[in-house]
Amino acid sequence: MGYDSAQQRYYIPYHYIGNGGFNQVRRQINKQCKNGKSKKLAKKVARRLAKTKDVPFANLERVEVVKGTYDFETYFSKGDKTPLSEKVLSTQNIVKP
Repeated sequence: MGYDSAQQRYYIPYHYIGNGGFNQVRRQINKQCKNGKSKKLAKKVARRLAKTKDVPFANLERVEVVKGTYDFETYFSKGDKTPLSEKVLSTQNIVKP
């Protein structure tokens, strides 16, 4: 997740997180988090976001690696992407060059 100065939440697109397609990046995220490397992941994403000029991502101030639990049916059939629960694994401020 990314946050701007107003604490508005943004889902960060997978191409800022890792290399490859969506499922490949998803597996990379899962592996790093299971191996206790969520802080390293947050730093990498923050560095990439610091360099972007793409709005709204250029305006983000921090990133969080978050693990969420969702209701499958509500998420896909109703489009409600509100998590049932969340746990923040790591937080990193974005420092602009």
